[in-house]
Amino acid sequence: MRGFLVLGSVNILLGLIISASAAHGPFAVSGEAQSTLQTATNLHMLHGLGLCVIGLSLAQLPYLRTLWAAGLSILAGIVFFCGGIYVKTLLQITHLGWVVPWGGAALMLGWILFTTAWLRAGTVGIR
Repeated sequence: MRGFLVLGSVNILLGLIISASAAHGPFAVSGEAQSTLQTATNLHMLHGLGLCVIGLSLAQLPYLRTLWAAGLSILAGIVFFCGGIYVKTLLQITHLGWVVPWGGAALMLGWILFTTAWLRAGTVGIR
């Protein structure tokens, strides 16, 4: 519960730091790279907020393993999708680009699991 709240908050902060660094700091980029990084940081912060929502959901439904799986899947998605874009764009390491689609799939799976968890919660009397 608290772990996902902390992870979510830290990921929002990291997304903000990377966004600011890419726009103004030591990793400043422009053009297409800036657009790519903006998308990655927006998704990073959005899914960090999603981790916070999962943490709050676990406070109400701690026994639903599907919620835990959703949080872990979204966390993996952030690492592989956003992290892969950061490495490829900021560090110019292109041979790791293959992890980005897997990260995107993990993000999608996380939201499918989150939806499934709340649908299951309705069948046990929690609304």
